[in-house]
Amino acid sequence: MQTEPTSGRSEDELERDVLYRLTADGEAIWSVEDLGLAVEDETVEDAVAGLLTAGLALKTSDGFVFATHAGFRAVAIIGTHV
Repeated sequence: MQTEPTSGRSEDELERDVLYRLTADGEAIWSVEDLGLAVEDETVEDAVAGLLTAGLALKTSDGFVFATHAGFRAVAIIGTHV
């Protein structure tokens, strides 16, 4: 069951912010908990699930998340700030 983002952003905006964080310079792999802190939203699990379903991110067996090539390409196409 999806929950509303706690930051006031729409679900799409939260997914976009998470994807931007996953593709930013620096950290290449994130724990879901750290992503939640970075984007300041407790419902980040739903955004991660959306990115996984879309093929824009992958999750390791120990719960870490990283962007796929498709995720990096999507950011390259749409830009980093909309």
